[in-house]
Amino acid sequence: MTPDEADAIIAMIDAGGRFSTRFQEESWGFSLEGNAYRYWSEQLREDGSANTLSELWHREQLKSRLTSAYAFSTIRERIRFDKLVVDGREFPIDITHFTFPEALPIISDMQELAKLEYFPQLSSASFVECNLDGNGLWLLCDAAGITNLNLQATQIHYADLHALFKLPALRILRLKDNPQLTDRAAEHLGLLPCLEELQLQETSFTEAGLRELGFMPTLKSIVLSYDSQRFTLAGLTEASRRLRNCEILVKGVGEFSNGTFSGTWPENAD
Repeated sequence: MTPDEADAIIAMIDAGGRFSTRFQEESWGFSLEGNAYRYWSEQLREDGSANTLSELWHREQLKSRLTSAYAFSTIRERIRFDKLVVDGREFPIDITHFTFPEALPIISDMQELAKLEYFPQLSSASFVECNLDGNGLWLLCDAAGITNLNLQATQIHYADLHALFKLPALRILRLKDNPQLTDRAAEHLGLLPCLEELQLQETSFTEAGLRELGFMPTLKSIVLSYDSQRFTLAGLTEASRRLRNCEILVKGVGEFSNGTFSGTWPENAD
């Protein structure tokens, strides 16, 4: 494997992963032990006894062994976790939904979010009201199995949404309470091939941005908050004509579908 691939394997071991394998009469593996790495091997002799070896290696020793003797895919698919510690919080390895346990969480090291790809069953994640930024979003999107992502009240900007292309199965995206997100986000949202539900309450999206989403055939639902400065009855009616088979819900006001409006538009709003 390459040096970069070896670094990726060591990062998995640092996160609590264990590697072990067996070929014919020999078993071997390695895991983290304190600030070093425990390498062990066991080979059965003809008389049934075992010849064992156990050594502590420093990082460069392990990296040298990985690059000289192993294929990346062989090691990657055999690393196992019992649990994962992400930014100081411990999570079971079999979770399907990721969120930090406390209200208003602070992420101290965005690099820690790269570990989300190690959860084999992860399908949803929520980062409501935390300091998630573009770097963190890029890293967490390596967890390609995520289909439901809640980014309410974070610190992401429109250009950061480019990272979402790494989530090919993403169906539900919540961007509520991100006033820094403008119509320019549409260029990235439009690249999501499976997106069905998009929540845009309390953002700076306008009806012009919604029209840019008109070529997304999978989109079934958009949720907005009423704002007379950003939306008009006529403008949303036109946007809904472009967004065929997609319902546009304006909270507390009504619903648009295929160019028709059902509800009560505020008097004198337009």
